Amino acid sequence: MPRVARESRTVKATCLDDSHSKRRSAFTLVELLVVVVIIMVLSGLMLAGLATARRGAKIDRTKSTIRKIHEIVMPQYETYLRRRAPPATLTSAIDRLTMARDRLSWVRLLMVREMPDTWSDVTANPAAVNGLPPSFRTGPVYAYAAARAAGASAGNGGAECLFLIASRGPGEPDAMERFRTEEIGDTDGDGAPEFLDAWGRPIEFIRWAPGYSASPGT
Repeated sequence: MPRVARESRTVKATCLDDSHSKRRSAFTLVELLVVVVIIMVLSGLMLAGLATARRGAKIDRTKSTIRKIHEIVMPQYETYLRRRAPPATLTSAIDRLTMARDRLSWVRLLMVREMPDTWSDVTANPAAVNGLPPSFRTGPVYAYAAARAAGASAGNGGAECLFLIASRGPGEPDAMERFRTEEIGDTDGDGAPEFLDAWGRPIEFIRWAPGYSASPGT
């Protein structure tokens, strides 16, 4: 075969190889779509993981806030196990069961004043506290009456009373310094603060179970 013909065929083959190589260097539409789908799936998984981690962090922050509130409120709850009822509140009968019921009734009524879960349990002002029976004229009752916000609304009453108990109750004076700025707010703008969870919602407070009465046996 003549040398010129062989060189011509070699050059032609080389051009074909280069052309094929250039065509394969680009992605087809199907390949691009597959890559896009893979990226979307990975992004979705990553966002779901981040959302789960963010939610877990908020739950932990809320538990931390509730734990700090618990450390303030529970010691006050425990004092009611040892509080002595004034003799005037006890029936003169020597029946131990009757006396126990009288003491329990007094303790529950005292808890209504000292651990309010609604603004109706808080005396309107310190002067009005003087009109209560002597056994209910305690330091916290006076403090709550003095700190009561004039425009306090009933909507977040439980949460606002919880803050009142923690900040004005007989607990440690420095206990409120444990809370961060974002753990306290006034969501309804009535001048009465509340403790907030990690989502910015008020942490509600219920003194005792619904239907539980201040009067024993009812």
